[in-house]
Amino acid sequence: MNLHVTTADRTLLPRGLIKRPRSAAELRIVGKVRELINDMNAAQVAGNDELNHPLLSTDGLRREAAAGKSTTPEPAALPPHVPVRRFKFRLGARVVFGGMHATVVGRDASWCGRQLYRIHIAGESYGRPFRLVSAPYLERHPEDSGRRPATN
Repeated sequence: MNLHVTTADRTLLPRGLIKRPRSAAELRIVGKVRELINDMNAAQVAGNDELNHPLLSTDGLRREAAAGKSTTPEPAALPPHVPVRRFKFRLGARVVFGGMHATVVGRDASWCGRQLYRIHIAGESYGRPFRLVSAPYLERHPEDSGRRPATN
Protein backbone atom coordinates (compact mmCIF):
# COMPACT_ATOMS: atom_id res chain seq x y z
CA MET A 1 0.00 0.00 0.00
CA ASN A 2 1.42 3.33 -1.05
CA LEU A 3 0.41 6.26 1.07
CA HIS A 4 1.19 9.82 0.15
CA VAL A 5 2.14 11.79 3.25
CA THR A 6 2.55 15.53 3.02
CA THR A 7 5.49 17.17 4.73
CA ALA A 8 3.10 18.96 7.06
CA ASP A 9 1.69 15.69 8.40
CA ARG A 10 4.67 13.58 9.46
CA THR A 11 2.85 11.99 12.38
CA LEU A 12 1.70 9.16 10.10
CA LEU A 13 5.28 7.96 9.51
CA PRO A 14 7.42 5.95 11.90
CA ARG A 15 10.55 7.80 13.10
CA GLY A 16 12.88 5.67 11.02
CA LEU A 17 11.26 6.82 7.79
CA ILE A 18 11.36 10.54 8.54
CA LYS A 19 14.24 12.14 6.68
CA ARG A 20 16.53 14.18 8.88
CA PRO A 21 19.13 16.70 7.79
CA ARG A 22 22.74 15.63 8.32
CA SER A 23 24.95 17.78 10.47
CA ALA A 24 28.16 19.28 9.17
CA ALA A 25 30.23 17.16 11.58
CA GLU A 26 28.59 13.95 10.34
CA LEU A 27 29.28 14.92 6.72
CA ARG A 28 32.97 15.64 7.56
CA ILE A 29 33.37 12.22 9.23
CA VAL A 30 31.78 10.42 6.28
CA GLY A 31 34.01 12.37 3.88
CA LYS A 32 37.19 11.53 5.82
CA VAL A 33 36.32 7.82 5.91
CA ARG A 34 35.69 7.84 2.16
CA GLU A 35 39.07 9.57 1.58
CA LEU A 36 40.84 6.99 3.76
CA ILE A 37 39.26 4.06 1.94
CA ASN A 38 40.02 5.57 -1.47
CA ASP A 39 43.67 6.22 -0.44
CA MET A 40 44.03 2.64 0.84
CA ASN A 41 42.59 1.21 -2.37
CA ALA A 42 44.87 3.41 -4.49
CA ALA A 43 47.90 2.36 -2.42
CA GLN A 44 47.01 -1.29 -2.81
CA VAL A 45 46.77 -0.93 -6.59
CA ALA A 46 50.04 1.06 -6.75
CA GLY A 47 51.84 -1.31 -4.35
CA ASN A 48 52.67 1.43 -1.81
CA ASP A 49 53.37 -0.36 1.49
CA GLU A 50 53.04 2.74 3.68
CA LEU A 51 49.33 3.19 3.01
CA ASN A 52 48.52 -0.43 2.17
CA HIS A 53 47.04 -1.44 5.54
CA PRO A 54 43.81 -3.39 5.20
CA LEU A 55 41.21 -2.47 7.78
CA LEU A 56 40.38 -6.02 8.86
CA SER A 57 42.83 -8.57 7.55
CA THR A 58 44.24 -11.56 9.36
CA ASP A 59 47.18 -11.59 6.95
CA GLY A 60 48.12 -8.05 7.98
CA LEU A 61 47.86 -8.95 11.67
CA ARG A 62 50.00 -12.05 11.14
CA ARG A 63 52.66 -9.99 9.32
CA GLU A 64 52.74 -7.43 12.14
CA ALA A 65 52.98 -10.18 14.77
CA ALA A 66 55.82 -11.89 12.86
CA ALA A 67 57.66 -8.56 12.62
CA GLY A 68 57.38 -8.15 16.39
CA LYS A 69 54.90 -5.29 16.26
CA SER A 70 52.21 -5.31 18.92
CA THR A 71 48.70 -5.82 17.54
CA THR A 72 47.01 -4.78 20.79
CA PRO A 73 47.30 -1.47 22.61
CA GLU A 74 49.20 -1.24 25.87
CA PRO A 75 47.01 -1.80 28.93
CA ALA A 76 45.88 1.34 30.70
CA ALA A 77 47.58 2.13 33.99
CA LEU A 78 45.13 1.94 36.87
CA PRO A 79 45.17 4.52 39.63
CA PRO A 80 46.54 3.31 42.96
CA HIS A 81 44.17 1.16 45.00
CA VAL A 82 42.57 3.04 47.91
CA PRO A 83 41.39 0.69 50.68
CA VAL A 84 38.35 1.65 52.77
CA ARG A 85 39.28 1.66 56.44
CA ARG A 86 35.82 2.37 57.85
CA PHE A 87 32.44 2.08 56.16
CA LYS A 88 29.82 4.74 56.82
CA PHE A 89 26.94 2.24 57.34
CA ARG A 90 26.92 -1.22 58.91
CA LEU A 91 25.12 -4.22 57.42
CA GLY A 92 21.48 -4.10 58.46
CA ALA A 93 21.55 -0.33 59.05
CA ARG A 94 18.39 1.56 58.19
CA VAL A 95 18.99 4.35 55.70
CA VAL A 96 17.05 6.85 53.60
CA PHE A 97 17.62 7.05 49.83
CA GLY A 98 15.73 9.74 47.93
CA GLY A 99 13.00 9.86 50.57
CA MET A 100 12.56 6.06 50.57
CA HIS A 101 13.38 4.00 53.66
CA ALA A 102 15.79 1.13 53.02
CA THR A 103 18.05 -1.41 54.71
CA VAL A 104 21.72 -2.03 53.88
CA VAL A 105 22.07 -5.66 52.74
CA GLY A 106 25.61 -5.49 51.34
CA ARG A 107 28.56 -3.15 51.00
CA ASP A 108 31.65 -2.96 48.89
CA ALA A 109 34.32 -0.49 47.84
CA SER A 110 35.41 0.55 44.38
CA TRP A 111 39.07 0.48 43.34
CA CYS A 112 39.31 4.21 44.08
CA GLY A 113 37.81 3.85 47.57
CA ARG A 114 34.20 4.86 46.95
CA GLN A 115 31.78 3.13 49.28
CA LEU A 116 29.01 1.25 47.45
CA TYR A 117 26.00 -0.14 49.29
CA ARG A 118 23.42 -2.69 48.19
CA ILE A 119 20.14 -1.64 49.71
CA HIS A 120 16.65 -3.14 49.93
CA ILE A 121 13.91 -0.52 49.76
CA ALA A 122 10.94 -1.11 52.07
CA GLY A 123 7.55 -0.14 50.69
CA GLU A 124 7.12 1.49 47.28
CA SER A 125 10.33 1.03 45.29
CA TYR A 126 9.10 1.88 41.77
CA GLY A 127 9.73 -1.68 40.56
CA ARG A 128 13.33 -1.90 41.80
CA PRO A 129 13.50 -3.01 45.44
CA PHE A 130 17.26 -3.77 45.32
CA ARG A 131 19.68 -1.02 44.28
CA LEU A 132 23.38 -0.27 44.32
CA VAL A 133 23.98 3.21 45.77
CA SER A 134 27.07 5.30 46.51
CA ALA A 135 27.50 6.50 50.12
CA PRO A 136 26.94 10.25 49.51
CA TYR A 137 23.37 9.53 48.36
CA LEU A 138 22.41 7.73 51.57
CA GLU A 139 21.37 9.30 54.87
CA ARG A 140 20.90 7.73 58.26
CA HIS A 141 17.36 6.76 59.15
CA PRO A 142 15.95 9.29 61.69
CA GLU A 143 15.46 6.55 64.29
CA ASP A 144 19.10 5.43 63.92
CA SER A 145 20.58 8.94 64.02
CA GLY A 146 21.71 8.71 67.66
CA ARG A 147 23.66 5.47 67.14
CA ARG A 148 27.37 5.21 66.51
CA PRO A 149 28.80 4.83 62.99
CA ALA A 150 29.40 1.42 61.53
CA THR A 151 32.08 -0.89 62.81
CA ASN A 152 33.97 -3.04 60.36
